Amino acid sequence: MILAMYVAAIILSIFNIAFLAHFQKRGNICFGIIFSIIFFANVGYFITVTANTLEVAMLGTKLAYIGGLFLPIFVCLIILDLSGIRGKVQRCFLIPMVCCSTAVYMMVLFYEYGDFYYKSVEMTKIDGITYIQKEYAWGHRLYLILLVGYVILNLALIAYVLAKKRIVSYKNMIYIVLINIMSMLIYLVEKLLGIKLEFIPCAYIIDSIVLLLLLHRIQMHDVSMTVGNTIEEQSGYGYVTFDQKRNYLNSNKVAKEQFPELKRLRVDRLIAPVGKLTTHIIVWMDEFRENPENNVHYFRHGEVEYKCKIRPLMYHEKKQKGYLIEILDDTKQQEYIRLLNNYNEQLEHAVEEKTAHVLAIQNQMVLGMANMVENRDFNTGGHIKRTSKVVEILVNEWKNSMERRTPELEKFCSNVIKAAPMHDLGKIAVEDRILRKPGKYTEEEYCLMKVHSEIGEKIVETVLMGVEDEEFVQIAKNIAHYHHERWDGTGYPERLRGEEIPLEARIMALADVYDALVSRRCYKEKMSYEQAYRIMQESLGTHFDPEMGMVFLRCREKLEAYYDGVEREEAVREE
Repeated sequence: MILAMYVAAIILSIFNIAFLAHFQKRGNICFGIIFSIIFFANVGYFITVTANTLEVAMLGTKLAYIGGLFLPIFVCLIILDLSGIRGKVQRCFLIPMVCCSTAVYMMVLFYEYGDFYYKSVEMTKIDGITYIQKEYAWGHRLYLILLVGYVILNLALIAYVLAKKRIVSYKNMIYIVLINIMSMLIYLVEKLLGIKLEFIPCAYIIDSIVLLLLLHRIQMHDVSMTVGNTIEEQSGYGYVTFDQKRNYLNSNKVAKEQFPELKRLRVDRLIAPVGKLTTHIIVWMDEFRENPENNVHYFRHGEVEYKCKIRPLMYHEKKQKGYLIEILDDTKQQEYIRLLNNYNEQLEHAVEEKTAHVLAIQNQMVLGMANMVENRDFNTGGHIKRTSKVVEILVNEWKNSMERRTPELEKFCSNVIKAAPMHDLGKIAVEDRILRKPGKYTEEEYCLMKVHSEIGEKIVETVLMGVEDEEFVQIAKNIAHYHHERWDGTGYPERLRGEEIPLEARIMALADVYDALVSRRCYKEKMSYEQAYRIMQESLGTHFDPEMGMVFLRCREKLEAYYDGVEREEAVREE
């Protein structure tokens, strides 16, 4: 039974490593090292209890000490990584911890050459289980001090992170607390009760399970679906990639389904003209190398007409790594063109369809860019959708309160609702280190973050270039540029005051702040409706337009009903 426990610990250790390698390919390297340490430590304990000689038993003991001495170091690194503390600060913790653990481990490894760790060791075997009676020397006291020090250090770091770093999940910290306490608690129970058998492997297995849960939560807080995956799954684009020497790299599922010839290409081999597409690609890459502006091509394959665009495949620091071939089924678009060229009597209808098609693409582009910003920012999941709905509720309430509803009013309200998802587009230009920073910004970082409102206006202007509705374009630009202005003139970027702030931006400010208050973020729980409305009401005349703020307060019942519905939908998805 005892041996079965140790064998089970080793098997579970192997399973955990395999699970991590297969299902958590993007996991932090610290997790892989920890699972490896646990495996070697469990093997050490097994060797010890099954040894027939003292030398073999002590060999197992030396392996087992790897867990106690080095496991806390990587737990500490996980804490630092979760809190966003990296670079020199990490090294300040890592170097002395590794040195101390290595020094003690050297004493364990070479205990035979002096009485600095063990004064004596003896082996007994009872019912097939090997026990080692050890009389410890001063080196073992250093080991105990080191263990306690690691636990205190990790708990102190956790306390600091929870107090200072608001963009950190307290639940993740609870998991790490369990990991720190578990092994130490079992170790102390063994020593206090005088239990000869080592139960630390059980603690290690529990630690492994907790770590897997922790890693799963970390990835939940990360982007649940990257922009690349979204494009690939939803847009219907095929992608083929080559390096600069025109060696084939890879292609996505859509491209392989449309062109089975791609399956005949070998990775890291020069592209071969094995079919119509590959023959064209060879020519396109030559032309692109000579003239990068010549990057759009059309060709027909069977009954389908394709639009292909060649782009530079970018790597770190915007260095070109190779070529990206983008393939889109363009049959319908070409049919529109032929329809326009060949059937003059249907010109008006065709133009309307094409315009609708272009607007749909443009709207999808805007929403795609907005979602891209949100996916980069770990703190604002669903913010775009929710704030747009809040704007819609607020604008409709304001419109319905008007004695006279003119066409101009209806159009303005419609434009504000359509433009709301664009309010944070400028964040696409904010660096990840700032956008994802888990803590308070420095003055310099805050200044860089504030620039997103000005950049947002320029992006909106570029994205909506060619849209004939100038009023809509101006409203969208105003929302992106001025939604952080405050009624009392203390906002940014222009420090506008009162009615100098465009009405649409004043409306957006109400929705933006309210959603931040009542929504749950990775670093905080949602605020109660009562508390949020109290804050909003107290901010009328300072942060918010007092007149529009009163309209907002009248929407309380509708807003609470909407957010309750959102919460129910999220609960259903989680189930």
